[in-house]
Amino acid sequence: MKRKTTIRPVLAVCVALVLLCASCAQAAEANPESRVVLEGMGEMRQVAQSHYLYILDSESGLWGVFDTDGNQLLDYALIKPSYAGFGCFTDQQTSLKNEQGEKEINNKALFVLGSGAVSGYEYGVIKPLGKNWLTAWKLTPAADENCDYKSGEEFYNIERCDIYALDGGARLAASLSYQDFKAAQAHGKYISVADREDKVTLYDAQFLPSGIEVETLSDSVYEIRDYMLFDRLSGLEIMDGVTGWKEIDSDRGNLLLISRKGYDGGKLNGLCTLEGEWLVPMGDYTIKSVSGDYAVLSRDDRLGLYCISRRSLVIPCQYEGILANKQAVDPYAGYGYVCALSGTVRYYYSLDGDGEEEAFVIDTASAAYSAMGLTLYEELSNIRFRFTAANGESWQKSDMNLFPGRGDGSLFAVRSFENSMYGVMTMDGRQALSFKLRNKPVITDDGRVIVKISGDKLTSDSYQLIEIIW
Repeated sequence: MKRKTTIRPVLAVCVALVLLCASCAQAAEANPESRVVLEGMGEMRQVAQSHYLYILDSESGLWGVFDTDGNQLLDYALIKPSYAGFGCFTDQQTSLKNEQGEKEINNKALFVLGSGAVSGYEYGVIKPLGKNWLTAWKLTPAADENCDYKSGEEFYNIERCDIYALDGGARLAASLSYQDFKAAQAHGKYISVADREDKVTLYDAQFLPSGIEVETLSDSVYEIRDYMLFDRLSGLEIMDGVTGWKEIDSDRGNLLLISRKGYDGGKLNGLCTLEGEWLVPMGDYTIKSVSGDYAVLSRDDRLGLYCISRRSLVIPCQYEGILANKQAVDPYAGYGYVCALSGTVRYYYSLDGDGEEEAFVIDTASAAYSAMGLTLYEELSNIRFRFTAANGESWQKSDMNLFPGRGDGSLFAVRSFENSMYGVMTMDGRQALSFKLRNKPVITDDGRVIVKISGDKLTSDSYQLIEIIW
């Protein structure tokens, strides 16, 4: 009897543990939650490689700008909007006519987040120069290609250039005539302008002549004196021990590539802001490119990846290439992973790791893989697919059609073979949105989902913006 009484509690505990493990496994495999960010809206269009959306006001026929968190950033006032970068949007009024009744070539206006409309429809070209300056040109037709600006087979001269300062919004800093403007180049908060005689003037943040002599547009306000990098205009010391420097423009604004001589006589390189804040520390590598939170590094002709916010090398410098996905807001990372390439082999590294050992490796030569961001998929038949996600998980799905879109590869639009309805799958095989959608959803570059809700005879179509929480 004693033996029986001792077995039963153990058996009960084992059963409980099995049930607990089963429930934990079910919880781990539970479908992700979703949250409606916007609903009942007019047509939605994503702004590529950004957190912005164009949304149409059905009554006025005009577009507004929202972010993918649901905040309206620009009123419904845009006719044909286009994103120019650094929070600047242009709008084109194609119906404008000039005094001769011909199509007006100067039909663009400038809109800036935080400022709204800052100009009328009076420009032919609007070009941001980094995050601090913008030039807007009024054009006149030119006879041939000996001109200031060419668009397709059309030739133009710049009759007037308006220069806007974008510090904390947008303000018209100067309006330069044809004789006074030929080209411009930004140097952070400073800007160099060349006139028709190729005389270059360096202006300060208030667009006042700095008094510093420069010969070319690339001549900067910075110089080295006794290994100290100076700001010649303010006199501030930026960095000590500098043997060379180069100013670069990036989506983070203007930055400085810094060179020093190492103790062994070798060359060290680093990256800092114009104020001297280090983004990439000095090291025995070269900095090939900078995008968002990442810098691609090269050492002995092998590439690696440095994460600026984490201040760590997340991929060591030992690969032929670094995977860059131009259809996502973050071109390098997705779902907590980054990826290196050597031949047909992909090496995945976790951003939570130490960057010394890959988390997952796959040779794509072994099968006819296609890629969507960091996720690989193989079409086994027209309704059956095998996926390999960035976290190393591999799974198969049948009885569905796959519609690869944009984004980092964490979400896929799919259609059920059974009921011909659409849904959304995660990269690890879970159902993010069930097969109840009549229209194919759109995965945005930052991982949101745009869903079109078809109307009927009494109601018009509407759109939802959905966040997948997983």
